Amino acid sequence: MATKLSDILNQESSGIMFPFKAGVKPVKTEQQVYTPTDGIMNVKGMAYEGPDATITYGSEEQGFPRQLKEIEKGMLPQFDQTKFPDKGMGRIETPVPTTEMTSTVTEPDKPIMDPCPPGFKLDPIKKICVPIVQPKSDTRQVGPTNPPRNIGPAANAVSKVADEIYKLRDKGGVFGNLDVDGRITLEIDNSSILSNFGFLGKFIDEAFIRGPADKKFLDTFGGGKESPYSKEQLDGIAVTKIKDGKLKATFNQKGRQNFDNIATGESLKGNLASTQKKDSRGNIILADNGQPMIVGPIRVTPFGTTGGTTAPKKKMDTRNFAERRALLMRDRTKKPTTGTTKPGTKSAPKKKGSSGTSGPPKGTRFSNVSRTKTANTGSGSSKAFSARGINRPGR
Repeated sequence: MATKLSDILNQESSGIMFPFKAGVKPVKTEQQVYTPTDGIMNVKGMAYEGPDATITYGSEEQGFPRQLKEIEKGMLPQFDQTKFPDKGMGRIETPVPTTEMTSTVTEPDKPIMDPCPPGFKLDPIKKICVPIVQPKSDTRQVGPTNPPRNIGPAANAVSKVADEIYKLRDKGGVFGNLDVDGRITLEIDNSSILSNFGFLGKFIDEAFIRGPADKKFLDTFGGGKESPYSKEQLDGIAVTKIKDGKLKATFNQKGRQNFDNIATGESLKGNLASTQKKDSRGNIILADNGQPMIVGPIRVTPFGTTGGTTAPKKKMDTRNFAERRALLMRDRTKKPTTGTTKPGTKSAPKKKGSSGTSGPPKGTRFSNVSRTKTANTGSGSSKAFSARGINRPGR
């Protein structure tokens, strides 16, 4: 039993920290140290494998170019010297210089922001904006690049109706084709020439040309969901599709007025090809906001309406046919009588004791009787009557 404190602590530490001390083998901590001459420096007579040149720089007169110099004898003495060229006989090569990087520094006389509008550039000498010269192509442009055209389904529908109205110019015009109710009916045909080439042509026309055009026309003037106009704006306009595939558009007086209002609105938007302004090359002239400019007239009226929504009504004659005929026959059989007194003349006063009756005969019709007061040259005053077409007795 251990009596010394050091022995007790040694036993305690051995049992707690190293419980398996008796079974643990000692570990060697020796480390092999390499000297700077080990490795490549200790090679003797072996063949060299590695880069065959070193980097050098030329003289000051040459501009200190970067060069590659072949390894010569004596430069690596630990390797086999027979594999190297003699001293001073090694090749020296100047590699191809790399592309110089362009400077991104802005020139002091060049503005950071180009002040010129599109299509112009700043002349560095004149300090003004000059047009950019466009390269000339071998192919010559034929015709305008942006010719007038109808823009949107509403403009196409308006133009189609206007074309049908124009066809009536030799058939009495609009008013010569009105029915008894004051309505006009137009047939709209959106088919193309492809419809004349058999079944296949009709199929292509219906699928890609006529069918989409009919749908857009019906949506525009038929009050569909895609129509840009309200029911009030389309009041008086009815569009249906008939058996032969054409569209039938009917317009009453209010419908014609509403149609002319729609045509005017499309023209003011610059959507109608007939009122778009062109330049000398036939291209559409655009305003600053990008909208096509237009020419007169301001109001476009294919139906010729001048304003209002209803036609002017004439005063109706409430008399029946028999009454009108009787009045007409009476005026024709009426004959003027002789010896009439002109209006405004004085008639002689009736003498006392005269026999007979005075006044117009029976059946005489007064048409314009006026009473006037005249002063008599004798004593007192008397009333005189004048009538057109009345015979005076005793004259």
